[in-house]
Amino acid sequence: MKKGIMIFIVIAGLLAACSDTEELKDKLLTIAIDFKEAQYTVEYEQTPGSIPEMADFSEERAKEYLTEDELERQSINRMLLQPIFEAENRKADVAVKDLQMDFIDLPDNSETNKNLEYQMTIQFIQNDSVVEEFSIDGRMRIEKINDEWKIDWDEDSFFKEILP
Repeated sequence: MKKGIMIFIVIAGLLAACSDTEELKDKLLTIAIDFKEAQYTVEYEQTPGSIPEMADFSEERAKEYLTEDELERQSINRMLLQPIFEAENRKADVAVKDLQMDFIDLPDNSETNKNLEYQMTIQFIQNDSVVEEFSIDGRMRIEKINDEWKIDWDEDSFFKEILP
């Protein structure tokens, strides 16, 4: 009888651990997907006029997803501004299509650090028609800081694809 109870407790514990792991993966994927959509979804008619206004606009949309250091790095490198610049240059909306994300096994993975890679298509849309699109690849790391998960590093191939 005791052996049966012990086996039940072990199995219940394993099932709970698997459930927690899947819940965590879902939560991290949601953070990552929401950030990429916030970063690359731009309505041309809604774009702010000046560069300081664009910077404020892009930082405001990204700050809930990024650590302070990553927000600063992306702001300095204009990674957050580039989709807005491209919407302005092309006089087109920018949209994300076919965003696929997967966890990857890297040496710095831990209980508080997870790495992902992703692929997506960025579309430029005028008058409800796609006028141009690019495939983008990237990687990001999400870190747990003070019981909150934030993206602490993100790089993608947007600049390589978009700039001649």
